[in-house]
Amino acid sequence: MKLVSEAIEAGARQAKACECVGISERTYRRWREQGEHGADKRPQASRPRPQNALSEEERERIVRVANEPHNASKAPACLVAELADEGRY
Repeated sequence: MKLVSEAIEAGARQAKACECVGISERTYRRWREQGEHGADKRPQASRPRPQNALSEEERERIVRVANEPHNASKAPACLVAELADEGRY
């Protein structure tokens, strides 16, 4: 917010200043209206684990299979197709 404010004070347009820091003009206006409490809270946001996320065991199995010597140089798409042909899902 500070960078956008400084840019505007130096003569930059609000739209361009917001674009440079990666926020929308609406977000900047909302933060300005809310004061200090309206700062970017995305880094601290609570992000629940997706329902379809792999379990740690599934992830480890995938990494193990992908790193086998005969699979190490294959592209992921090719590896998936080959494993599906073998009936390994």
